[in-house]
Amino acid sequence: MLIMCMIMMLTTTTMTIKNYSLLLLGFFFLITSCQESETEFKTVAYQDSFTIDIPIYMVEMDLENPEASIQFGNDLESHYMVVIRESHEKLAGFGIEMDIQAYADLMINYAEISIGSAKVEKMTKGIETINDMESIGYEIEGLDNEGRPIYYQIMYLRSERALYSVTTWCDGSRKESCAPVMTEMLRSIKEN
Repeated sequence: MLIMCMIMMLTTTTMTIKNYSLLLLGFFFLITSCQESETEFKTVAYQDSFTIDIPIYMVEMDLENPEASIQFGNDLESHYMVVIRESHEKLAGFGIEMDIQAYADLMINYAEISIGSAKVEKMTKGIETINDMESIGYEIEGLDNEGRPIYYQIMYLRSERALYSVTTWCDGSRKESCAPVMTEMLRSIKEN
């Protein structure tokens, strides 16, 4: 619509100062709307265990995940994040000891079952190291409980002290704008 108005103004024979100003203003909005804005981040900490960078628009929320160490999101942006930390000591109490591959396989299988029409792709080539932790990452596209498209990025990490599951998701229509922010979030987690 904006472009049509600009073309109409250009094709008129008399260009008034007002029309010229509107044309310049229109071009300014067109140019700035096509530029990708940079997301600002803030660092949040969980006790003395870890920190993670999240967009400044996220606030602490109850996302109804009792296992979560931290839960943040923003309903207006339709973007959310959960971190689950499981210490090796706690798992050993249940007789469980896992390497990163076994943990990632177990958790991604659960995620596939939980997400309707899940299409899973690896984000990492095998096991990578992120901030001194072994990691395996995935992208998932599927449907939420109400049949709407949803997009996830999940990173599973293993340190000397714990296993981590970092999950961030958004409405499927926001995948292109949220994906780079999500990746930056996942790769920012650091153990203290």
